[in-house]
Parts: sequence; structure tokens; C-alpha cells
Amino acid sequence: MRSLHPRCLEFVGSKVQELIQQGISVYLTNGRSINNKYSGVFNPQAKTLKVAMGQPDEHSMYTFLHEYAHYIQFRDKPELWNYLHREGTDKYVRWLCREITLSKAEIESAFRNVVALEHDAEVMAVSMVSSHNLPLDINAMSRRANCNLIFYSWTRINRVWGDGYCGVNDDDLELYLPDIIPTLDYFTDMKNTKAVMKKAGVKFGKHTRYY
Repeated sequence: MRSLHPRCLEFVGSKVQELIQQGISVYLTNGRSINNKYSGVFNPQAKTLKVAMGQPDEHSMYTFLHEYAHYIQFRDKPELWNYLHREGTDKYVRWLCREITLSKAEIESAFRNVVALEHDAEVMAVSMVSSHNLPLDINAMSRRANCNLIFYSWTRINRVWGDGYCGVNDDDLELYLPDIIPTLDYFTDMKNTKAVMKKAGVKFGKHTRYY
């Protein structure tokens, strides 16, 4: 974080002040992950936003923008946030953790909802690069966003979250992803996302399933 461009440091500082003023506790760590699972997390119930800033600089900025975008969703789009979080994130993660059983149709719905929430946040995060004149490579940020979105397909196939690693490095996977963020359907089409991951070298069992 110390080597972030001054404009990025200024942006992070201003948003941290804003979050604190709104009652959100902010934790920016020097580590590369939060609890060995996430690069960052926004939790409205606990009123916390946490980001591992020990990642390479552009990755740290991407993560901060992404989590801040979730805060904006929560603040400005409460109906969207509440619905997609309840019917998407909460339900999907509980299914991944085998806390609940869902039908194929329910899995499809929960998966689409969680990806829809993330897709909206990614589009918002990347747009902030331009709107705030941040000295970041917008194409690289878009590929990073696409990598995050396609990871959800990997979790669905394997029914596990793991540590965020799908068998190949993010940099290798990003080579096969667009320089812009495609529409939501690109990421909810399991045949498409599996084909992209296979091209990047992600290994799947002989009889993978989408549950």
C-alpha cells in the first residue's frame, strides 16, 4: 500500500473517511488475504469493510474498489442489495458449505443472483477508475474483474469455495478473458465459462457437473 500512486492513496483516504463517517469500521491489513479466504469483504451487518492491502498495488486497488462498490450497492440500491444478497450470496454460500440442500433450479437461481450482485459491483468498480481519474490500467482492471466473476463457475462445479485458487494463476486465466466486462449472461453460461477455464489450463474431472 505504501507504494500506491499518490492519487490512489488520496482516493482510498477519502473513501475511508466517508465510510467511517457513515459508521463503517475499515480495516486495511498488510496481509495478502482476510482469514486465508478473501482479498476483501464488506459486511453490512457487522458494519465493517476489510481489504488485504498486501497484494500487488493494482490488485489492492481493485479489491478496495470492489468492496467499496458493495458498500455503494448497500447504500444506494438497498432493494437490489437485500434481494440479491438474500437470494444469491447467502443462499449460494450456505449451499457451497453443505448447510442446505437446493434443487437444480434453486441452485441455478442462487448462482445467477450472486453473480448478478458481483457483476454489478465489478462494473461500478471499473467505472470509478475513469470517473475518479485513477492512474490504473482499466483493461487490466476489467480482466481482474472478469477473473473474479468466472471463479464463481469454478465454485459451482466443485461445490467448494476453497482459498480462491482454481488451479491456475489469475494472471494466466486473465489471458483468456476480455479487456472489458461482458454482460451477465457471459458468466452465468456454465458451458462458456468452463470452456474458457479449460483453455487457461484449469483441470476438471471427467464427469464434472453443475449441480
